[in-house]
Amino acid sequence: MKSFKELISISDVFSLLKQPKIYLAHTPDETLSDHMKLVTQYFQGLVNKHGLEPLLDLQFLKVSNQSVSIAEYSKQLFWNAILYHDFGKVNENFQRKLKNYNHFSENVKNGIDSQHSILSAYLFLMHQLTVAYKLFSEEEPEMQQKIICLIFAFAHNIIRHHNSKLDDLSDPNVFQKLNSELINQLENYLSCYEQVVPSELMNGFVSLKRNNVIFKNLGFEWFSLIRLNFSLLTASDYYATSHYCNKWTKPYDEFGVLSIEQKDRHFQNLQETQTHNKNLYLKQKEFHSQPLEELQEPSNTHLNKLRSKMAAETIEKIRGNADKKLFYIEAPTGGGKTNMAFIATQELLQANPELNKVFYVFPFTTLVTQTQKAAIQTLGLQSDEWMELHGRAAWKQKEDPEKDKDGLYGDERLDDIHNQFVNYPYTFLSHVRFFDILKANDKSSIYLMHRLANSIVVIDEIQAYNPILWDKMAYLIREYANALNIRFIVMSATLPKIGDLAASEFCYLIPNAIERYFVNPNFADRVSFSDELLQKNRPEKEERESYLEWLTKVVFEKSEQYRQTNGQVRTIIEFIFKKSTTEFALFAEKLFQEYEIKILSGTILEPRRKQIIEELKSEENKSKNVLLITTQVVEAGVDIDMDLGFKNRSIIDSEEQLAGRVNRNVNKKNCMVYLFELDDASVIYGKDRRFKETRSHLENEYFDILKHKSFDRLYEKVKEWLSITNQESNLAGTASSYEKELIGKLNFPKIDEEFTLIGHSNTSVFVPLDLPDASSVFSNQQLQFLEEFGVKIYEGKLSGEEVFNLYKNLITSNLDGFNAKKRNLKMLQSIMSVYTFSLFSDSKVVKELKAGGNREEYGYLYLASHEQVYDFEKGLEDNKFREMIFL
Repeated sequence: MKSFKELISISDVFSLLKQPKIYLAHTPDETLSDHMKLVTQYFQGLVNKHGLEPLLDLQFLKVSNQSVSIAEYSKQLFWNAILYHDFGKVNENFQRKLKNYNHFSENVKNGIDSQHSILSAYLFLMHQLTVAYKLFSEEEPEMQQKIICLIFAFAHNIIRHHNSKLDDLSDPNVFQKLNSELINQLENYLSCYEQVVPSELMNGFVSLKRNNVIFKNLGFEWFSLIRLNFSLLTASDYYATSHYCNKWTKPYDEFGVLSIEQKDRHFQNLQETQTHNKNLYLKQKEFHSQPLEELQEPSNTHLNKLRSKMAAETIEKIRGNADKKLFYIEAPTGGGKTNMAFIATQELLQANPELNKVFYVFPFTTLVTQTQKAAIQTLGLQSDEWMELHGRAAWKQKEDPEKDKDGLYGDERLDDIHNQFVNYPYTFLSHVRFFDILKANDKSSIYLMHRLANSIVVIDEIQAYNPILWDKMAYLIREYANALNIRFIVMSATLPKIGDLAASEFCYLIPNAIERYFVNPNFADRVSFSDELLQKNRPEKEERESYLEWLTKVVFEKSEQYRQTNGQVRTIIEFIFKKSTTEFALFAEKLFQEYEIKILSGTILEPRRKQIIEELKSEENKSKNVLLITTQVVEAGVDIDMDLGFKNRSIIDSEEQLAGRVNRNVNKKNCMVYLFELDDASVIYGKDRRFKETRSHLENEYFDILKHKSFDRLYEKVKEWLSITNQESNLAGTASSYEKELIGKLNFPKIDEEFTLIGHSNTSVFVPLDLPDASSVFSNQQLQFLEEFGVKIYEGKLSGEEVFNLYKNLITSNLDGFNAKKRNLKMLQSIMSVYTFSLFSDSKVVKELKAGGNREEYGYLYLASHEQVYDFEKGLEDNKFREMIFL
């Protein structure tokens, strides 16, 4: 099969366009040939840097049923879609928009005005169909149809390369613009090119389009190839345009991949920066061979040895299975999963020279930031080696403002490129952003698809995903692992074995973890679960106040008993709803007068949240008596160590996560988690299959599962339901129909819609308070940015009202260029996130806030009444705003 380099040498703008130098691309002094030369350079650079060509070659062979000649033609199509994407700029009307009056003296009536993408697609179709007509007229009809479908699929990429989304290719109307009337008007543009189109093809084009372009029964390789083509087309075009507009003197080639030197440095840092890892690599065989029978007695020493033993097993398993693509890390809470993930990624990078990027994926932004900081400490990542990618992430400044770069890239800095394409070898990102790269149909997500090639992807807290998605998730992971040579590491303390749902063979890095480690007393007996409080039934509405009063007394009594025995106590109580934390806090303030009461809920702003966690972890506060009142936000990997836990019962995974915040280091005794039932968990979890299966089939086994950590008993029930659903239903909600009805028909919008991680809409509430201790909350870069616009810290506080006014001014301003405005808004977005929390859009709270005079502005609910209803330490005081609204 010819290489892209060879294909490019025989098919470029000069060989096809009759007068390449008379056409302009973007401005009066940039010719189309100049632009296409740059596009070609960036296409080759991206393909080479990310090691894409051998991966693409395998996919070309798959779409062609292993026919080398058809595979080579498919490869030529792939490249030509990129080459042709701007060929429609021969449109006279487009050229006149660029003031190319010397060569194009007047506008013409052509049915497309000054558009160029539809004309580019038409030229591509006619030329490629001509070639196919000559080469494959003797092929079987089925293969001819596939070749025609591939041509039209790539043509669709050309049509959409300036638009935001890919369409449903199985829709017969998707190419309706190319009707017979328009084709007759566009036919004249064929004369601008060297290639001759047979008259019979031109005459039969419309009927060909209607009769032979049928997208069905296509394999994953079609979906992958078309999205990769769109990714490389749009990325190459963006780089080339930026190159010209910013007057760079050489092509940009820092595509954020790991060099050999970086790999070796990070691997060395892994073995030296942390004492436990230094000991691990010095005594790996010793840790690996130590009998588990010797580590049964609960103690912090034994806990650390168990962590090292699991890490040693991880090293051995990776080294013996480095060629495999799918891995599980199943480790008990407190077992050191994050460190094992660092070990696994570094060992894989050492064993596989072609791997050159790492993605860490999390369902919670707190975990994204927490792991990113741990990676910096453990691997010694430098600032230009990592990036966070989520809604609250700051605009990443990779380029040193003081560094001249030898004038290679002009006055414009490269931060826009770095942020647009995430050109960092380590990316820490939210699950929404990651799975959008895999399946979304919008341009901004598909931009990044080429970066996944030859990467390692760590997906943490897999249990947090809705079970209805597990089979589709497993399917996508399996297919992408093979298509793009990705190593996936899926991990959790309560690990659902999703690979079973897609016939995927995962390598267990810690074999038989449940039987060997989870039941070890250092993990299983670290915390005991009690059903004592469940003897009291969930209260009716009129009984709620008396129940809360009773619950407060019980929590106080249990806490006092522990304090008297151990000298001090740190108690955590978790509720399902924010309303309940507010109500409980009112009762607690009367009884827990000698305790520090802290509230941690979803309405607490990030600076206060960090402050609470830092206070709980600080040495000087460890001897204080603490009552932490919280919602489920504490389950999101919050690194705190409490003595007693109380929790509104919900689902088994959630109970185990809360228990993970109690006695984390096995240095205490008699640590309990008491479950109670104040609020109905079905309101939140009623549609979650885990909740349904537990209540229907495992009610009597609930505490036994928690005690023995046998979470598979629950997950097997869920997977049985999924399997039955797959067999009995043809709905797109199942993996088999997802593959057949959506992937197989290239229905790009539905492929995205049917894999929705967050099934509800959120409202972002902006709290315009004067934020205390602002200099420690924001980075110097953020403070400098604000000062440029006249927003400054006053008496240690930063006005949220001024920040929001700046946001409104930037939104409505037309003074800045598009890129500068985008950059400013992205920078401001990370600042505004500090003043923001989210609520369900259809919740009563949102409705009541709106009724209380708080207004919706530019995508936010502006909390104008914050002085009456919001407290920096307590969050939203819903009892107060209800009084405001209804009195």
